[in-house]
Amino acid sequence: MRQRDSFYVTYTLALTGVWIVLHDKPSWPVFAAGVAVSVLSLLFTTRVLQPDPPLTVHSFHPIVLVRYLAALVIQIYLSGFQAIWKIVRWQDSVRIERYDATLEDELPFVMLANAVTLTPGTVTLATENRTLLILCFAPADPALPSGIKPGIEKMERILKRERVRKERA
Repeated sequence: MRQRDSFYVTYTLALTGVWIVLHDKPSWPVFAAGVAVSVLSLLFTTRVLQPDPPLTVHSFHPIVLVRYLAALVIQIYLSGFQAIWKIVRWQDSVRIERYDATLEDELPFVMLANAVTLTPGTVTLATENRTLLILCFAPADPALPSGIKPGIEKMERILKRERVRKERA
């Protein structure tokens, strides 16, 4: 199978799966509509928005993906309660911090940046090479750490495990 065909088939199946999950009731008409919407979305994206898409299909081991999503959901809830507590106590000073990631592949790096942005109280402002610029809640004293580094390091460790497994295979 050619690389372009593999790209379209993989993403059509993934988008159709999301379509079916969002409709709650799997049936043939929902499946057909999902395939149609997926194909139209991919054609529009690859022909109009990004005429020369990168034809690489990234894969993650399902266990790594489940661990990443579980850690992300837990981190979102914990950070949400911490952010609420800081706002209620009027401890809402913010600062921009740099985090130098050690992830080499682009997909895990983007997933790390998205995890930071999805976590309440933090926003990824920009990425420079492998550095994240993060706006976050922080103590008023600039000498004190903001406390975001352990959570980001945990997500990075989870995403790195996939890379270690790929190298061994």
